[in-house]
Amino acid sequence: MQLTQPWDAQPQLHPDLNNSGAEVRFQDCETLGVTEVVLSPQAVKAYQAVYQAFNTELTDYAQSRQAGLLQLNCQLDIVDQLGDWLSQGVSL
Repeated sequence: MQLTQPWDAQPQLHPDLNNSGAEVRFQDCETLGVTEVVLSPQAVKAYQAVYQAFNTELTDYAQSRQAGLLQLNCQLDIVDQLGDWLSQGVSL
């Protein structure tokens, strides 16, 4: 099971991203310190390539183990998505 959001694979869908890049805030969970970073369009493109390669590897791994890979969109109702998946005759 992979939990995703629409902009994981397509960063341009993120509401805070524009053609000039994106301002991103990283927060350290221990110190609560914040670092602001501006992502260039090139960095976003590189991220997208790495993300796609990761998903290809993840899919290949699941298939090599004869396992299913369920990708759930965190922006949508999880129970509805599981219901759709199970209605196709797939068992957990």
